Amino acid sequence: MQAPYFFERLHMHSFRPARLARSIRTGLFLAAIGFVPVFGLTAHAADEKPATAAPAEAMRAEFSPLLKAFDELTKAKDFKAALAKLAEMDAIPNKTPYEEFTIERMRVSTASSAGDNVQTAISLEKTLASGRLPANEQLIFLQALASIKFQSNDFAKTIEWIDRYNKAGGNDPKMRYLHIQSLYNSKDYTKTLSELRNDIKADIAAGKVPNEDNLKIFLNCTVNLNDKLGYIEAMQQLTTYYPKKEYWEELLTRYAASTANAERFLASYYRLKIKMGLMTSAEEYMEMGDFLMRAAQPGETKRALDQGYAAGILGKGDTKKQNALRDKVNKAAQDDLKTLDQAETSLAKAKEGTGLINVGYAMVIAGKTEKGIALMEQGLKLPIKKLDEARLLTGIAYIEVGRKDDALKMFALVQSNDGGTELAKYWIMHTNKPLPK
Repeated sequence: MQAPYFFERLHMHSFRPARLARSIRTGLFLAAIGFVPVFGLTAHAADEKPATAAPAEAMRAEFSPLLKAFDELTKAKDFKAALAKLAEMDAIPNKTPYEEFTIERMRVSTASSAGDNVQTAISLEKTLASGRLPANEQLIFLQALASIKFQSNDFAKTIEWIDRYNKAGGNDPKMRYLHIQSLYNSKDYTKTLSELRNDIKADIAAGKVPNEDNLKIFLNCTVNLNDKLGYIEAMQQLTTYYPKKEYWEELLTRYAASTANAERFLASYYRLKIKMGLMTSAEEYMEMGDFLMRAAQPGETKRALDQGYAAGILGKGDTKKQNALRDKVNKAAQDDLKTLDQAETSLAKAKEGTGLINVGYAMVIAGKTEKGIALMEQGLKLPIKKLDEARLLTGIAYIEVGRKDDALKMFALVQSNDGGTELAKYWIMHTNKPLPK
């Protein structure tokens, strides 16, 4: 079976995680502080007598006209002019540490509102370095600073500020994701993979669904590291938790292309594709017909080909070849139907179970479900040369008759290192969480 190996043709844009930085806006963090014009800071002139006592630290009287002008400019949303007014305050000599802190703190929000991320970052750093920022605001400032560094593609600094945020007790999941994004964008794929694997395992252990973007980053890391086993792990997790058509198509394409998987399982591979509605070409249907006929299931082959014609996939292109196969299959299916009961009788004293499994499955497809399942279960009690194939087929028969729990138990028994166990896992995944139609 010829198919491109997806691992070697994966384009990074196929599974690109969302850019979280676009949703982490500096202003959102600062808005959480509740900044208002003059930011709740009062300047007291020497001759003023406020109703209540002045705070222990306050701006001197010479700042009052500048603060008033700054207040008016911010109310008018003229943030560039407001920044200029802050520069005038900054030029006043002999400022106290409190005055320097206050000016810089006001400049954070003003520069952010003006869209000046460079100045915002500078002022955030100075404000944090002052040691005067209230503890409940430090985490917000650290988040904002990490966000700005990320948006400017300074991933090393982003990681540095997130580390400080974590040490300060921060636990916002957005910061964890920003950290992962920064590691990935720094091309530290090994560390990114290690961090993500821990996060994903923790989510699963806690009964949570792993974040889809994290799984996509995980996948992309395995591609960059040429880690084929890790790629399969990531692809399976994506498909398990987010059963989308494109994920299933890539996973099954890789399965069919792998030379490690035996052809004896390809009939059941096509059964899964038909079950999921993923058959898209006449060539697939023709190849499927070949494998199902080799598996001695003409009735099932007829049903599958009929679906292909009904879907408009067959009946186009090389119709001569398609119609020839259909005629052959229809005749074989009619003959097989006539001999099913006779085959059951001839197998009554069988000492090996393969015949019972195959005839029983054919009966299930023909609508004789109770008798067919009974034969298959009888066959499993006897020695079977290819037990994994028999168990896989019995699980599929259970799916046909709506016995989901029995199917899952049977699939779990398939133990084969040449594609059987992997394919059984895909049947389990789809049975537990079917692909939406």
